[in-house]
Amino acid sequence: MAAFHHTLRQRRLDIGMGEGRASQLLGLTVMGYYDLEAYADEWRTVVPLYITIFACRLFEIDMLEFVPDQPGVVVQPNAQAGDLIRQRREEIGLSAGAFEDRCGYLPGFTPIVEACGLVLYPFEDTRVICEALGLDLKSFVQHALLAPR
Repeated sequence: MAAFHHTLRQRRLDIGMGEGRASQLLGLTVMGYYDLEAYADEWRTVVPLYITIFACRLFEIDMLEFVPDQPGVVVQPNAQAGDLIRQRREEIGLSAGAFEDRCGYLPGFTPIVEACGLVLYPFEDTRVICEALGLDLKSFVQHALLAPR
């Protein structure tokens, strides 16, 4: 399987779209879009998740193909990311502060992600949160972040 950035570039080229148009549709600068296609970790560590999700929809890429296996409690269909994060955090007895510490974030992070703000952060933050909460990453992405298939 090709890396995400290579797949993104190939899909864009397949439909005959230029980098400028792709950057405009995704709300990125041309250089920001260039970086998304040029660097393997850009989609995971830099670009907000909502842009990655939209790029996958726009270019018909199955994002789950690029989500690494990270086992944990399986997330059931029709989950809301923010509610699930809060419920799981409370279930395992983590205060907001302890959760932020476990994830390596500053105070104020918990209310944002529990209010469905997780998509404002890069994918790597989703991975870290799932690891901290013991959630299966692929099922979390599939059922709590992506639209039902």
